[in-house]
Amino acid sequence: MTLFHVTDRGEGKTEALVNWVKLGVSENGFPHWSRVIVTHNEHEAERLRKQYNLTKNQVWAWDYWVARGRGRGSNSHLQVAVDNVDIILQGLLHAYPVIVTATGEKYEGPTSA
Repeated sequence: MTLFHVTDRGEGKTEALVNWVKLGVSENGFPHWSRVIVTHNEHEAERLRKQYNLTKNQVWAWDYWVARGRGRGSNSHLQVAVDNVDIILQGLLHAYPVIVTATGEKYEGPTSA
């Protein structure tokens, strides 16, 4: 099930994802952590790693995630959070998405792994 955390900029969405990813556990297979955050670019991924003391296994840029994930099959235990999905969609669409529909539930905060 997909959960959605929608608020204005600067209201703690990314920090909530950081708290969520820290509840993950080390794993042997790709990407070597049970929960990951995918960001819109490497600059943002690196900023989160530095600011929140996270690793490259915990935070991925969108383009690296897509490139590394191809051909690896599905990992049913892996949980992925996408930060600022609107920016990723803007890059894919070459236009800012003004309306997005999806099915899921409201995100209420981090839960254990």
